[in-house]
Amino acid sequence: MEHISSLQNPRVKSAIKLRTRRGRDKTRQMIFDGQREMQRALSSGIELKEVFCGKVGGDVRMDSDLVERLVTRN
Repeated sequence: MEHISSLQNPRVKSAIKLRTRRGRDKTRQMIFDGQREMQRALSSGIELKEVFCGKVGGDVRMDSDLVERLVTRN
C-alpha cells in the first residue's frame, strides 16, 4: 500500500476528475465512493483499477472482508 499525502498527486487528481460526468465520459471510468459500493462493484465483476482509502481519527478504517476480497482479487 502506498501512502499519498498530497492532493496534487496525479493519481488523486485523476480520481477527482471522475466525480464529474465529463470526467467519467472522457475516461470511460467511474468512481465508487464507500465500502458498500465497492462491495457491490466487486460482486458484479467490475475491474477495479485503484482503491483509495482515507484515515478516520488517524486510523484507516476498512472492513476486513472487503480488504481480503481486494487483496485476493489482484
